[in-house]
Amino acid sequence: MKVNKFNAVWIFLCVVLVILLTISIYLGISGWYYKTDFSYTIDMKLGETKLIDLQKNSASAISFNLEGGFLEEDNLSQIINLINSSEEKLYIRAKAFICDKNNNSKELGINENINWTYNDDGYYYFNDLISPNEKINFCSNIFFKKDSNLNTNTKYMVIVLVETLSSNQSIQQIWNYNFI
Repeated sequence: MKVNKFNAVWIFLCVVLVILLTISIYLGISGWYYKTDFSYTIDMKLGETKLIDLQKNSASAISFNLEGGFLEEDNLSQIINLINSSEEKLYIRAKAFICDKNNNSKELGINENINWTYNDDGYYYFNDLISPNEKINFCSNIFFKKDSNLNTNTKYMVIVLVETLSSNQSIQQIWNYNFI
């Protein structure tokens, strides 16, 4: 059988496709496609000062990846500032938590600053209204609470969630919280 240029191109393409199919089957069986790395696009690096712009009646979140090599009550230096970018005075509440790749979450503590009060619902409440363009400090350290039980070889994500309500909203009805 004589091989001309047209047949040679088809034979070459078939060989390449067979090789690609073999590699794809091997990688699929070996689990390479399904690696268990828990890594997301992150907003910040640990220790970096972060400013969160607040809008009325909204929620904002920032996050960063964290290796599990920490002990209970270890402090993570993390400065988080908040600024009211809306035109109204706002009520603010915030919380920090850590979750693993299975979305199991655990509450983190913060070294709270002046005018922040911790409530049993896991949130820290700012004790006053924040005026437009006012900047306040939420925390300077995040720490792991007792019984955190973090695995050394597991990757975690630390999330700080901040929620706001405008001053004309009832925080007692919506958040079930009263400053008094």
